[in-house]
Amino acid sequence: MAEVASLQEVAPQFRTLLRDHQVEALWVLEESGLLGQAAARSFLIKNATQAGMPVFAPSETWLKEGACVTWRKDAEGIRLVVNKAVAEAMGITIPAKYQDRTAFLAMN
Repeated sequence: MAEVASLQEVAPQFRTLLRDHQVEALWVLEESGLLGQAAARSFLIKNATQAGMPVFAPSETWLKEGACVTWRKDAEGIRLVVNKAVAEAMGITIPAKYQDRTAFLAMN
């Protein structure tokens, strides 16, 4: 887990996660405040993807910019929303038993 208080802390904290903690995925819990800013979002998506780390995002806005997975709540419960292009590029597959609760968005 990493916390940042300013935009200038995003890059150093990200590098620390990679270097010192061998993080394999990035899960952004919420997009309010600092992480709601386009610069932070863009940096995290770009650098995590380049490092081969899927980004689990707080909204579909992140998916449209290149994150891998988010979720949405509908009448039937929780549904995964997957950026199909990113998932395929990273070799991520959704097991068959979860596919009925998964929406695949085709992103460019």
